[in-house]
Amino acid sequence: MQDDYALGPIRAGQIVPAFALLRAFNSQMSIERWQDITGQGRWTIIVATDCVGYVRGMTLSSACMHPIAHRLLDIPILIAGSVLDEKTIADLLFREAKRRAIVLRCDFMRIWTWTPDIPDRLDDLPFYQRWNHGLIHCLTPAVVRSLDDN
Repeated sequence: MQDDYALGPIRAGQIVPAFALLRAFNSQMSIERWQDITGQGRWTIIVATDCVGYVRGMTLSSACMHPIAHRLLDIPILIAGSVLDEKTIADLLFREAKRRAIVLRCDFMRIWTWTPDIPDRLDDLPFYQRWNHGLIHCLTPAVVRSLDDN
């Protein structure tokens, strides 16, 4: 079913449908807060739509300098919302995020652990600078020393 989905930057007509998907994961979020996030210009929002145009998944991400990770594609929101094809949608979104991270010359990607307060933490610099939340994905080859290098 991979060919049945299209990925692309969020368009104006997709802001409310994307909000409806997000509300399934965060019932406390207001449309005003979502419109604020989408209007900031700080975040790149990629949506996955099905063949009839329904929003079935999305990522919210931003490339920045992190005090530990250096160049980091930070992904506070990665949502796949399909009863039948959640894995395919999540895989497409992850691969697109990884492609963007490589193009942006990031060293790491971080997908935040989902909690209901994520939308309120998007501008929380001390929380952003921590290294202990989310899944860290290394994009650069690790330096491995053999036992003979000692």
